Amino acid sequence: MQLKRVSLCITVLTSFLSVSAVTLYYSKQATVSQANLNQGNNAGSNGTNSNREGRVISGVPTLSQYTELPTGCEATTISMLLGWTGIQVTKEEVARTIPKEKVPVYQNGKYIGGNPNAGFVGDPFTGNGFGVLHLPVMEYLNQYLPNVATNLTGTSFENILWTVNSGRPVMVWITRNLAESYVSLTWNDEKGNRIQWRAPQHTVLLIGYSHTEVIVNDPETGGTTRYPRELFQKRWIEMGRQAVTVAVTNLDENVSSAKTGDLLK
Repeated sequence: MQLKRVSLCITVLTSFLSVSAVTLYYSKQATVSQANLNQGNNAGSNGTNSNREGRVISGVPTLSQYTELPTGCEATTISMLLGWTGIQVTKEEVARTIPKEKVPVYQNGKYIGGNPNAGFVGDPFTGNGFGVLHLPVMEYLNQYLPNVATNLTGTSFENILWTVNSGRPVMVWITRNLAESYVSLTWNDEKGNRIQWRAPQHTVLLIGYSHTEVIVNDPETGGTTRYPRELFQKRWIEMGRQAVTVAVTNLDENVSSAKTGDLLK
């Protein structure tokens, strides 16, 4: 099947990814459907419904993180995004297999903990989980479909909406219920990197927008939810402009590489 290549106009802030500087972190059987992977390659057409309210991508699964994953919004969002491509992997499987990092503990007068740019800090199956950032999510997605994850972190919000308009849902980091973010805890990882954790961290799958609203599949509600567009953008910026999507440029090659059990162990 011949696919049209979608060129994503993004500007990645490489300084955001630096581990040497002080870094801000943010809390809170593969079956491939060729039709779903192909639908996003025709910008503004297949898989995207246009009406007077704006653009909405159809056929995107909705999932609730509850009750199994009280701190597993990322795992649930990943499951929805993979489900849109046709890969059926449960939120629980994602939560079990995504790399894990240690919960911060107080030692010798300071907190020492894991690095959310390396894996999920804590346990998403409990209330004692913090979260995970975009780079481990990129790596996880590529375990199922190699080289399809696209990092939009650091781009403009207009480019995020452009991506949705092209027919591709986008995983974004915001705050729960769009509450104002705050630094809830500061710690060092084992390499001495200082981490500031912003709460209440949350992820959703952006599937549509209008002039005044964005439309998301929200693990918090378990359904499709509308949020005010300006406030949504503000919270997204507060949480580091993090965003991930998928882009398939060679379907046959990627499908042949998507084997059952291609998971991070």
